[in-house]
Amino acid sequence: MVDSSSGKYNSLIRVTRIGKLYKLVKITRLFRVLKLFKSKGKLFRQLNSFFSLGEGFERLVFTLLIFLMLSHFMACFWIFTAQLSTNFIQDPDNETNVIPDPNNNNWIIANGFTEESDPSKYVIAFYFTVTTISTVGYGDISGTNDYERGTCCVLMVLGVTFFSIASGTFTNLI
Repeated sequence: MVDSSSGKYNSLIRVTRIGKLYKLVKITRLFRVLKLFKSKGKLFRQLNSFFSLGEGFERLVFTLLIFLMLSHFMACFWIFTAQLSTNFIQDPDNETNVIPDPNNNNWIIANGFTEESDPSKYVIAFYFTVTTISTVGYGDISGTNDYERGTCCVLMVLGVTFFSIASGTFTNLI
């Protein structure tokens, strides 16, 4: 049975999540990778001299790399959002343990992905991100709480923007 002290466990568990914010600091390393893309001229000049690639193919590869980076970043953020919104309760079988709240409302629990491994959850999140960015949006996975719906809105705006830029790039290539 869960008593009123479970609120203390929730706030204690939420305080321990501050360590996860360190992962956000690691994201700044992605900006270093983006600087590589910014100086893509050097990389593509070397590839061009080796493979004799055209400028259109360079733009195609660059657009694909940006799409993959955006998809990866948003898939990781999609998982992070679900983990951030997870509440914990005291385990009724073992008083010293806390477990995720079964009444919790996030996309992992709502779709029954709780038993999946972390790499499998990443693949599912990557699938969701690609279908959303590419404006296909099957609707089999969706946000179930306010944090996730906000993340979905950001992802949809990014997706429409990227899709428009990619369409313009491909049209220009043709």
